[in-house]
Amino acid sequence: MCKICKEAMARAKQIGQATPDAWERADAAIRAWRAANPELEFDGVIAECDAWAEHMAAAD
Repeated sequence: MCKICKEAMARAKQIGQATPDAWERADAAIRAWRAANPELEFDGVIAECDAWAEHMAAAD
């Protein structure tokens, strides 16, 4: 996971429930990744999710 995504996930609001917390962390990381890469364009939500998953798999 890259530094941008790690930091965003660490700042995400935790409510103490596993599933909502996981979605909040993922949303925070995706938003931070998009903000850091404004040149990225996608044909839809699935394409964006696939690209983020590839980014996460490739990052340190």
